[in-house]
Amino acid sequence: MRKDPVVLDVRQLQVSFTTSEGCVRALAGVSFQVGKGEVFAIAGESGAGKSVVCRSIVNRLEPSASVAGEIWFDNQPILDLGKSALRRLYAREIAVLPQHTTALNPLMSIGEHLSETLRAHFPKMKKKTLRDRSIHLLETFGLKEAGRVYRAYPYQLSGGMQQRVLIALAYCCDPVLVVADEPTKALDPVLKETLLETLLEIKASRRVSMVLVTHDLTVAHRLADHVGILYHGRFLEKGGSRQVLEQSAHPYTAMLIHAMPENGLAPDLDENIEATQGEPHDGCPFQPRCQRGKDDAPHPYAARKIDANHTVWCTHAGSQ
Repeated sequence: MRKDPVVLDVRQLQVSFTTSEGCVRALAGVSFQVGKGEVFAIAGESGAGKSVVCRSIVNRLEPSASVAGEIWFDNQPILDLGKSALRRLYAREIAVLPQHTTALNPLMSIGEHLSETLRAHFPKMKKKTLRDRSIHLLETFGLKEAGRVYRAYPYQLSGGMQQRVLIALAYCCDPVLVVADEPTKALDPVLKETLLETLLEIKASRRVSMVLVTHDLTVAHRLADHVGILYHGRFLEKGGSRQVLEQSAHPYTAMLIHAMPENGLAPDLDENIEATQGEPHDGCPFQPRCQRGKDDAPHPYAARKIDANHTVWCTHAGSQ
C-alpha cells in the first residue's frame, strides 16, 4: 500500500502523431503514479516513448499530437487546462530539468537566468531580494563563490557548474514535481557522478517528487523508488526499483541489464530481428525479439502481478 499522497497520476496515456507517412503511435496506454517525495524512473531504449511521456506531462507535445487518457496533478486533471492556468502551474509547481546545458542562454548571465525565472512567478519581488535569493540558490546547490557565478555567463563556467545551475533553475520556485528527461545523457563519468550525488542529496533533503527518464539502468537503480520499463509505447515491467532491476521478471528487462557496461554489453536477444515497431497491434510488442516466445502464436498484452509492488506484462514471466 502507498503511504504517501499521490502527486502525479497518469492514466492510460495514449499519444499518436500525424506524419507524412500516416499516423504513428508513440504511447499505447501508459499508467503510473508518483507519490510525494518519490522518484519514478522510466527506462528503455531510444524510441520507446520515454520523452513523449515527459513532454505530455509538461504540455510540450507537437501540434500534430493526438492525446487520450488522463494526467492528474495534485488531484486535478491538467490535460485540458487553459493557457493561463498552465502558466501558473509549470515551473512554479511542475519544473523541468533539461537534458543539456545548451538550455542556458549564452547571452544571459547566470543571475539573469535565475532572476527572470523567479520574477515570472513572484512579480512583486524586489530587485535586491531577487539577487539575494538567486545567490542563496547557487550556494544551496553547491556552487562556491556564488557571487562570481551570479555575474558569470554560461561559457565562463565548467560543465559541472553549468549542470548545478540547471538544477538550481529547476528547483528555484520550490516545485512539487520535477520532470527530468535524460539528465545524465552525454555526460562524462565524473560529471555524471557529480550530478547523481547532487540529485541524491536533494532527494534526501527535500520531498520533491520526480519523473526521471533514462536509458541508464544504473541511474534508475541509484535514484528511483519505482521503475517502469517502456518498450514501443507500453510498459513491460513496473514496480519497486529493487524488484524490477534485481529480480527482473520480463526478458526485455533482463536484456537491458545484460547490456549494461558492467555486464559486458551483451544483450540476450536475437540480433537477426530488427528492433522496429511495425504496424500497431494489441499483442505483446516485444514478442518478435523474444527468445522465449518468438515461435509461438501471438501473445496477449496482459498484466501479471508478481507481488503487490511488481507487475509484468509477459506470458512467459518466470520461465527459463
